Amino acid sequence: MENNDTVPFIEDGDIQDLDKIFNLITGEYCIANNFTQDFVYKFVSLGYMPMGITIDNQDWLLIKHHRERCVMELRDMHISKKLLKQSKKYKISVDLAFEECLNKIVEKYKDDEWIVPSLQKLFLEIHNNPMTKMRLHSFELWNTSDELIAGEIGYAIGGNYTSLSGFHKENNSGKIQMYATANILKLLGFEWWDLGMELEYKRKFGANIISGDVFSVKYLQEANKNIEIKWGKYPVTNLFCKKNEKWKMLDSKQVFSTNFFEISSITYLVNRSKMIGDFYKFKFVNWVLAIAITKDKQFVTIRQYRVGNDKTSTEFPGGCIDNSDDTPEIAAVRELQEETGYFSEKTKLIGQVCPNPALQDNICYFVLVEEVEKISEPNLDDGEDIQTNLLSYKEIRENMRSGEIQHALVFNALQFYDYEKSGTDF
Repeated sequence: MENNDTVPFIEDGDIQDLDKIFNLITGEYCIANNFTQDFVYKFVSLGYMPMGITIDNQDWLLIKHHRERCVMELRDMHISKKLLKQSKKYKISVDLAFEECLNKIVEKYKDDEWIVPSLQKLFLEIHNNPMTKMRLHSFELWNTSDELIAGEIGYAIGGNYTSLSGFHKENNSGKIQMYATANILKLLGFEWWDLGMELEYKRKFGANIISGDVFSVKYLQEANKNIEIKWGKYPVTNLFCKKNEKWKMLDSKQVFSTNFFEISSITYLVNRSKMIGDFYKFKFVNWVLAIAITKDKQFVTIRQYRVGNDKTSTEFPGGCIDNSDDTPEIAAVRELQEETGYFSEKTKLIGQVCPNPALQDNICYFVLVEEVEKISEPNLDDGEDIQTNLLSYKEIRENMRSGEIQHALVFNALQFYDYEKSGTDF
């Protein structure tokens, strides 16, 4: 067969020879009438795109071969400050409104319809009940009124995501949806984005043109990857944080609050696994412990009941740093006097830790208070039941070994004290 501009009719057995067929024609299309998942997957998995056309009231399937392909390397993607500012009022989601998004696209291109009814039906079928490795997705942009104002549909096979078509209703909403989509793909592990045919707005977006042959090689390589597109509905601006080792925070909401702490449910994208999950954070005020020592080298300790482990515990005096406390040192002296009646102005901040970084966001400070003297009786709150004891350094160590002292922060405090007195650095 010589090169010509005919449109070959393709049946199932011809798909393996599509490369040869397209090399023999000048056009970019072959035609078929098989609107099934298996048939479409066979040629899409080779890098060809599905389209439709209606001729004499009959829907036909077009197999499109781009002689040149428009692609975006996601590592080079960035968003302008102007669009980033505008994106604050939008949320982006995936697959929450696939059918609505598809219908809006069909409506937009009703005068130049390529998503013919048979293809539209097939897209819905693949999205709702995929029978192959091909997955149909929608990326949706929502305004503050929770109205769908921009979106696109596309399909993923392995590490390839190919855009099919999109729509937008507000100025720049289409651009913001594209930038958000690109960043979601990058976060999930995609390296590139197949944008199909060349158009000016795609070049402005940062896409490049490569030959169909180069595209096919990369497409087949990326198809072997195992990447799943899963997403919720999160603010667009959460996607555009500076690159670091932190997980990407997608959403946050308070679920519980008391006078003592708050609990938030935070949705993160896990860097390694790309899992999206909800994690809980406890927000506490910062704490302070006072390592208080008398002139004759006795440690001021307190003994009190702890609800958490249902035991009475020997500890160092301490508590919450109030808003009125300008420094941890001031808070340590205040807590020391309120709980024990002991006082001194000879203070030094000797360390700090995060009590439980898996759940909590606060810091516990350790303040050495030396040459303390008892100047008053304790001034306890109604919820405090405290007994004051003076212990030697040796007795504190023995209480640690015996289990009398189990509070982890007391162990931390004494370790910082040892560093301080020995002059040893960490």
